Amino acid sequence: MPSRVVTLVVEDNDHLRNAEAQALGSCGYDVRACASAEEALQIFASSDVDLLVTDIWLAGPLSGVALARAVKQSRPDVKVMIVSSDGDLLSSEDCRGIADSVLKKPFKLSELQERAVALVRPQPRVGAPTRPDAKLLIF
Repeated sequence: MPSRVVTLVVEDNDHLRNAEAQALGSCGYDVRACASAEEALQIFASSDVDLLVTDIWLAGPLSGVALARAVKQSRPDVKVMIVSSDGDLLSSEDCRGIADSVLKKPFKLSELQERAVALVRPQPRVGAPTRPDAKLLIF
């Protein structure tokens, strides 16, 4: 049986952080949550994180973009989803190459779940046979 997906949620708004963590936890993920990029880097250093979900603007000296960049430099295999209400910044050079997905606020928790599942679901091996009758279930 494969191990659970370890997800790190970084959001400085307590209400949003708790809602995002609960939504991803209901997908069966092992969720760690914190309010700052600095705390996230500590968790990242001691955990085998598969998915980082971070707000773009965080309290403290490091932004979500800086956090995502540091994570991708350290472990390019980690999937990164950046969440923001600033649509202009989402299309800027800052997010290109570091965000595997960008989610604009406001959003439905079901959309967060769907994007997370799409990012971390196992990809078929090249040349592996596929089953046309197989169905993907999204929680």
